[in-house]
Amino acid sequence: MVASGAASIAPGTVYFLDNSSLSFKPKSGGGRMTSSDGSIVTGSSARDPARVTEIQGAWWIHGHWPMDDMWPGSRPEDDADCKTLFYNIIHDYKEGTHERTRSLPKPPFAHTSAHIESRRQGASDDADQRYKLFVFGDSFADTGNVPMSDKSGTSRAWYYPYGSSDYDHDKKPTGRFSNGMVQSDFVAKILGRDESPPAERLRGQNGVDPFGMNFAVGGAGAYEVSREAPTLGEQIDKFMRLVRHGIIDEDLKDSVALVAFSGSHDYARVNMSSYADIVAVAKNVVDTIADGVDRLQELGVQKVLVNSLPPLGCRPWWSRSNNYTACYGPQDVVTSVHNMYLKQKLGESDTILLLDLNTIFIKIIVSHGSSPFKHRFTPCCDSFDPVGYCGQEDEDGDVQYSVCSVPDQSFYWDYMHPTQAGWKAVMEQLEEPIKGFLDI
Repeated sequence: MVASGAASIAPGTVYFLDNSSLSFKPKSGGGRMTSSDGSIVTGSSARDPARVTEIQGAWWIHGHWPMDDMWPGSRPEDDADCKTLFYNIIHDYKEGTHERTRSLPKPPFAHTSAHIESRRQGASDDADQRYKLFVFGDSFADTGNVPMSDKSGTSRAWYYPYGSSDYDHDKKPTGRFSNGMVQSDFVAKILGRDESPPAERLRGQNGVDPFGMNFAVGGAGAYEVSREAPTLGEQIDKFMRLVRHGIIDEDLKDSVALVAFSGSHDYARVNMSSYADIVAVAKNVVDTIADGVDRLQELGVQKVLVNSLPPLGCRPWWSRSNNYTACYGPQDVVTSVHNMYLKQKLGESDTILLLDLNTIFIKIIVSHGSSPFKHRFTPCCDSFDPVGYCGQEDEDGDVQYSVCSVPDQSFYWDYMHPTQAGWKAVMEQLEEPIKGFLDI
């Protein structure tokens, strides 16, 4: 939200702008005071509304306002959105938009100057800056939306060895289901960013990046979920609320959405011996994805990227039945049926691009002699327990997994997810189609 090296935008901060004439009015009147040196304006009491006012070229925000006066139906977890509202006020002013009524909870007292030089955080000088990115899906794209908790198969992405090759984050786990970057990060790189926009769950801590937001949650499904993780529809519901409340800019014409589901949960309980059951489940899943895309476009999202299903039978979870030497054929029936219906539903639109993960995964994994990976089926992080997970420890703290010495030589990181190098190889082949689709 601010230029590299500057403090993050937050209430209680002085900002120096090029212009001067913005006032911020809450829903009801309130007094204000000016300090003796003329540098601060604030409410006249702790219950007075917050104000943003220009004084000697500086903008100051301070005060308190109850959350239920901000908008109907607001939730306690929205308290931290005050910094986003402040950003929107400043941004609207710089874009020439007229005064907008807002009110803010009481911020922590701070006094930090920063120059607002860029609408989007982490932009390189020559990056294409047109598109905001909004991400929906599961662990293929999640960058920290699964809550951190005691280590388990669900929360494992917050623990070593996850993130162990992620030099951009000091080789520490960040909630990504890989040893480093995941698909949403590489889509963001194609748009000229350093990484995916922040996870929605962390917006109270990090604020809202005007470049976009990531709603994907590990364990989610488009239609079916195996635990308390939001479906695609529920992720879009949250996105819609944030747009309606002004937390996300309602102007979405320069935006692109990534819908990235791996199929792990939607097809977890399908009857593989029944083609009719596979077809029925696939139709439900694809219809749900298509409905979600329609909703995003009705909200104003301009372009949508949608994953095809990758070859499920090539994942280590299934290929281990062949000693990690070949894909498990029956699972690929699911992939074929899903992708056939997906193409029928979404393949003829100028505003939707299907990302053909199936073809690219197969080209990398199955094609003999042309794969850049020494280990195409064997996961880099392999659990000793066939139903265990990467990172698992026993009651004594002894590791119950092994990690390969050179992760970049493995396509898969764990039983389900590519390594950072695997995702890089996949997205390199999708970079030109995406750029052509977005005209960048």
